[in-house]
Amino acid sequence: MKDLAFLALLLSLCYSTSSACDPQSNNQPQCNQINLNIPIRNFWDPTVYWLCKSSQSIAELIKCPDSLLFDPVKRECVPNKKWIWLKPCSATTCDPESNNEPICDGTNLNKPIRNFWDPTAYWMCSQANAAADLVKCPIDHMFDSEKQLCIPSSTWTWTEPCSNKM
Repeated sequence: MKDLAFLALLLSLCYSTSSACDPQSNNQPQCNQINLNIPIRNFWDPTVYWLCKSSQSIAELIKCPDSLLFDPVKRECVPNKKWIWLKPCSATTCDPESNNEPICDGTNLNKPIRNFWDPTAYWMCSQANAAADLVKCPIDHMFDSEKQLCIPSSTWTWTEPCSNKM
């Protein structure tokens, strides 16, 4: 019986973290261990965002301070002049001006992620709700986003940040 309950919990957790994005919704998340204390975009109102303070709670709507809007890439409230509208359900995790350090939320564990500022290194999330590790490639190697590994510098080619070959 305990095994059945555990299996049901595991399936519901997987479904809640992998369900398809609905651009017509307000994007309110189902709170679980993976999205605790991670600000999540509200598709209907950029002056607020969702925050799960407990895995058993309902996501709370948090209002940005006056003159600030929620930036889904930075996952924080930013000045109106620096805010850029992004289409709901688009790749909202890419800012070409950043170093591309990921928020380790459980969906990106043990997947190498390109560092936009240093092609000789990449990001790796080894634990949810922890800081990403900066992993250096071996000497004379650079990180290839398409192959997801370090390759010899002589065969490496630069690609635009936030391109499909990220």
